[in-house]
Amino acid sequence: MGDMGELFNDLKVHRKGQREAKLALAKAAQLPGWTMHTEYHWSRVINGIKLDWWPSRGKWAYGKNGNKPIIHNGNQEMLLNFIKNRMVDEVKSEPDVSPKPAPDIDSNDESVPWD
Repeated sequence: MGDMGELFNDLKVHRKGQREAKLALAKAAQLPGWTMHTEYHWSRVINGIKLDWWPSRGKWAYGKNGNKPIIHNGNQEMLLNFIKNRMVDEVKSEPDVSPKPAPDIDSNDESVPWD
């Protein structure tokens, strides 16, 4: 085999080791709320939208752009920050129903239109 063949075989072994390490890290974390479809494909629902995660590849899909899912890449920490930010968005999106204080109106104020 030529030099390029040996190089690609070494690269294949290296990438396989990386994928196995990422998968082992995800399994060791024992993250709650995930459905394991296979050893390599997990999912959960956030804000009513399905989040698919392939831990060995470091990819996740969340949301849609037309009919195509939006693909994101990153490590496990980036995914957890992504989820945390979406959970914060869920809290922010709730309407503010707290009572507002009445404005302080001075009767001598000329800006009041009804006097």
